[in-house]
Amino acid sequence: MEDEPPTAHLISPPTELTYFERLAFDKLEKVIATSAYHDSQAHSTLLGCLPGTREEQIDRIMKWSEMPDSDNRKPFFVVLGPAGSGKSSLLWTIAQVCKSKGSYAASFFFSSTDPERNNSARLVNTIVYQFTEAIPQLRPYVARALEAETSILSRSMRVQLDKLLLRPFSEFQSDHPIFAGCFHHCVVVIDALDECGDDREVIEELTAALSSPSFPFLCIISSRFDVHIENVFSCELAQPLVHARLALGQGEAAEKQDIFTYLDKSTMNIQNNHPFRPRIPRGWPNESDLELIVERSGGQFIYAATVIRYIESPLHKPHERLQHILNLPNSRPGTNPFIVLDDLYRALMLSAEKRETVMEILGIELVSSSPHFWTPITLRFSNFFENHFKSLDADMVLAPLASVLRYEDREVTFYHLSFAEFLLDSTRSEEFFVEPMEWQKWMISHLVQRFYEDKGT
Repeated sequence: MEDEPPTAHLISPPTELTYFERLAFDKLEKVIATSAYHDSQAHSTLLGCLPGTREEQIDRIMKWSEMPDSDNRKPFFVVLGPAGSGKSSLLWTIAQVCKSKGSYAASFFFSSTDPERNNSARLVNTIVYQFTEAIPQLRPYVARALEAETSILSRSMRVQLDKLLLRPFSEFQSDHPIFAGCFHHCVVVIDALDECGDDREVIEELTAALSSPSFPFLCIISSRFDVHIENVFSCELAQPLVHARLALGQGEAAEKQDIFTYLDKSTMNIQNNHPFRPRIPRGWPNESDLELIVERSGGQFIYAATVIRYIESPLHKPHERLQHILNLPNSRPGTNPFIVLDDLYRALMLSAEKRETVMEILGIELVSSSPHFWTPITLRFSNFFENHFKSLDADMVLAPLASVLRYEDREVTFYHLSFAEFLLDSTRSEEFFVEPMEWQKWMISHLVQRFYEDKGT
């Protein structure tokens, strides 16, 4: 007979809310960032690790999450790596595996281009709400805390963690100690900490929460290599709680094999499903061609993923597109660690016919979506940008860049932050540099123009 789950013979605590608790809880739902969920629509392009890749890393992380408490397991697991090394895909996969095993608690995927998730303002609210979805029995405790003090939702992270997490969990454990003890293997997934404007505070407050005996969850967190973040994790407070550090994007043999597997399976899928598959030569692609792409990637999945999105275009012959990539000149010498990726981005930009229009759309998008620049509310909420993109035939002019961005419903979405960083760094993008101040002035000039148009009417 199969083993029954640990809660099989437990009487489940109540989940019902009173009328006033329901009203208080509804306020929490209004201040969460659903786009930060790992399975939100915002991550529809993030499909996780391809089967057969990252197996060693996934196995290591899952073994940590399933360790008995008696094995001196620590609650923090840290994943580090450069841009494009596949951290988000790995954490997305971990979230999915945990969900399938019933050990998923919550997730928050930071993004520097999304005002709802480029800072910690909604972090605790969003995680708490997911906890109550995973553990409905916790909902009355959180609701009572909100009913007693609704201002919690706009207080500091420390106050939110204390009053929405630690105290409700403590009360829950006190009332139902056996039931609450079943959640020690549940995992909180936090991705792209480096894209959060107040990352140090996040680490410090999470460390304090994980140190509390009333907080029974584990936390896996990812970030780019960053001296600042590394120092925080190495401090006296956090260091004892870090179980392990996993480094990605080091160009090791196992990573190169994973990238080769990704390329091999992806090109096989293209052979079987591409509209022009009858025209693809037999035996395509050569193993040596894939090995060259692997070497050029330098251990960065983003390079391989961009190549695949480029060659799988339904409007072109895949073998000709791959050959175009293979024929790119050897990278120029220099200290830029992304030089091969930059050469690929430059080649894509050069393929666009209406480059001035492309630069205009990208400049407007990068500045209007950045928290570092002021965007006039009049323009933002009048669909001005969407309508302007439509007038420029953005769907047509951006088509050559389909491997690095998506244009849909009059909105531009970058597949990866590295392309935006390339455009905003003049030393990397050169003639394709997007000067933010130029497009900030462009917005202001159009705001003034609209002001006089409205005044004239």
